[in-house]
Amino acid sequence: FCRRMGKAGFAKRRSEGPMDYGQGLAQAFPDRSRQIKQITHLYSRLLYGSRDAPDEILIRRFRRTVASFRPWGSSDQL
Repeated sequence: FCRRMGKAGFAKRRSEGPMDYGQGLAQAFPDRSRQIKQITHLYSRLLYGSRDAPDEILIRRFRRTVASFRPWGSSDQL
């Protein structure tokens, strides 16, 4: 997701956390803000959640959501 957005001109700064990055993207892409917030929320749950074992369902959901994300529409190839 960060690589794709970086190629689109919206690179994540090193000092920027996932929530701040997602918030900036949601402002830049208001029509995609719901999906951006979902990606950010899922990522944060995976990153900061339980250290015992990652939730495989959550991982699959995150990957699927990121794979389907297109900042400018469904036909864009970023």
